[in-house]
Amino acid sequence: MLLSTHVAAPFYKNGYVLGCEETAEAVVLDPGDEIEDVVRAVADAGLEVKYILLTHAHLDHVTGVARAKDAFGAPVYLHEADKPLYDNVVAQGRMFGLQVSPQPPVDRFYEPGEVIRFGRYEVKSHHTPGHCPGGVCLQVGREGETGRDLFVGDTLFAGSIGRTDLPGGDYETLIRSIKNVLFAFGDDARVYSGHGEPTTIGRERRQQVSHPVRFHPQGQVNRARRHHFPIVGAIGIGRSVQERTRLLQRRKVARVVVLRPLEHQVFEQVGKTGAAGPLVFGADVVPDVHGDDRHMAILVHQHVEAIVERPLDEWE
Repeated sequence: MLLSTHVAAPFYKNGYVLGCEETAEAVVLDPGDEIEDVVRAVADAGLEVKYILLTHAHLDHVTGVARAKDAFGAPVYLHEADKPLYDNVVAQGRMFGLQVSPQPPVDRFYEPGEVIRFGRYEVKSHHTPGHCPGGVCLQVGREGETGRDLFVGDTLFAGSIGRTDLPGGDYETLIRSIKNVLFAFGDDARVYSGHGEPTTIGRERRQQVSHPVRFHPQGQVNRARRHHFPIVGAIGIGRSVQERTRLLQRRKVARVVVLRPLEHQVFEQVGKTGAAGPLVFGADVVPDVHGDDRHMAILVHQHVEAIVERPLDEWE
């Protein structure tokens, strides 16, 4: 199977193009802000897009639907339970201070047992609510064979799981979807998530046994990697490294903490030790007002992979 992955700021969400190497028929999954790269990739490969398939309707997964529909003329699929999210994508954008355009109507809703074909390949949808009401796993494989490639949206990540603190999210429902639906595909099934690198069901099953993920009230933090820094402010996602460095120098910051999310995009977090403990500033952290012991709160598109520290003079 032909497979290409495309990402773009600000969410660094994975948009996928899947193609049949024999017939050149293809499907596009979750077109978002990377849509122009997707359109070019389809043209360069000489593919014919038959369907636009959505794993769910959070804004980072649907902002490119209109452009994809215009470019390919293909029908759009979504789970019916996520239609309210899809219809309110403009309001979703306002939550993040973004101006988002309305998207074209959904053409079809996934049906249980339905098989969507492109060339010699088949796509089957499996309902995996929890991150949102209408999340699905798209199981892809050659016709007549058990599909081993799983496109899971934001339900499961390499080393982490989807957040559930947005409207329609539910932690217990998400865990049931992961254990009862995704884990049932077997350890060798390949997992392609909405953000970050591919993984396997086996790797994530072992991760959940040894380092189970828990949720922070305002964001997802892997318990095995949690660092306790009070949040006091944010520099801003649009600033360059140089601008941030100058700002930190003026504040006489003693050290820098770099968060490397699963998307493998580095967002610089900075801090200094003061009377009140470590003070942390960052592009993608928000204050947690739930109690006195405040921790890092990661936005919807951030799933922490690692935290490293280095002196400020090594940061530029």
